[in-house]
Amino acid sequence: MFKNYFATFTVLVFLLSGGINPASANAAEMVARNKPWPFVSLPQDMDYNTLIPLLEKGEVNMNYFNKDGSYKQATVLCLIAAPPAKVWPNVVDFDNYPKYMPRVGSLGILKRDPIEPWIYYELEIPGPNYYFTVRVHEDCPRSVDFIPEKYKGADLTGSWRYELHPVDNGAKTVLVFKMFCDTRDQSWILRQVLKMDPTMEMPLNLGVNLSTGIINLQAIKRRTEGTQ
Repeated sequence: MFKNYFATFTVLVFLLSGGINPASANAAEMVARNKPWPFVSLPQDMDYNTLIPLLEKGEVNMNYFNKDGSYKQATVLCLIAAPPAKVWPNVVDFDNYPKYMPRVGSLGILKRDPIEPWIYYELEIPGPNYYFTVRVHEDCPRSVDFIPEKYKGADLTGSWRYELHPVDNGAKTVLVFKMFCDTRDQSWILRQVLKMDPTMEMPLNLGVNLSTGIINLQAIKRRTEGTQ
């Protein structure tokens, strides 16, 4: 009974404090201010077919670092046994993200637009959940960028991106995920850890960004291939 009362109280506090309520969104205030993160790209002339034997064994992960040793980005690749046209809907099905995307507690679409919708995330993390606004830029069916904007919720540093590359004569897709988001923005607990030991910043950024890429790609792969 206590758990039920606590859950009800939490929902009420969330709603009263300006939680995910798309009806209250003001499109005139949604001004694009931030740019996508300057991600490192794989070679433009790369033949992704050469990666099929490796990706059939599982995801391929790459980490990039700045000259000063700080973390730059995570890149994760996976192979999906479906053409890009079948993969794309599961990359951008924002209405149903809470049902199949890990750590998405709830999501509100603040602005519906075929190219650049705005969405409001509740991210489930250790400690209090994290709320933030993201502007999405879609280039169907090739890529989609998620760009945090300071509108509702916290101000998140970084961005993430999906890229879809047809392989095996278009029958399959190599799905690429790139991400850098500063963990210091996301969790009070992580901030306390970094206060005690600042040298943990790089390992934490690596772990959070890389694990996010892996679990997100696995979720999209399962849903596309019908194995979820």
